[in-house]
Amino acid sequence: MASSFSTDLKLELMVTGENAGTWGTKTNTNLNLLQQAVAGYQEVSIAGGAQTTALVMTDAALSNARNAVIKFTGTITGNQVVTIQMVLKKFTLLLMELQVLLLFNLKQFQGQVLHFQRLIKAQYLFIQMEQT
Repeated sequence: MASSFSTDLKLELMVTGENAGTWGTKTNTNLNLLQQAVAGYQEVSIAGGAQTTALVMTDAALSNARNAVIKFTGTITGNQVVTIQMVLKKFTLLLMELQVLLLFNLKQFQGQVLHFQRLIKAQYLFIQMEQT
């Protein structure tokens, strides 16, 4: 039976007897993913005109949607949509450090849309992501 991946943090769940000689590497990868989920911080630029920016979480790889804190930066000149892959129940702190904010939509893939208009230059949003 091959490894599978957890639904919450996309950690590799190894089967007994599998991956001989690579357990150290795979365990270290899982620990890095846990660290990113608990204490990870990433700045994501959404500068420019109207666009969609996707935040995703992939199996067994560092991914921007897994971070505990995501800071959106840049000067925007058009409405913005940010999609987040909601594959787990997770709290995330979103920091908005934008020079201008016309319209910002936070949208789950296949889920709800949160609309924010005329946010002040620095805005903090603490959200709980729900599995869809």
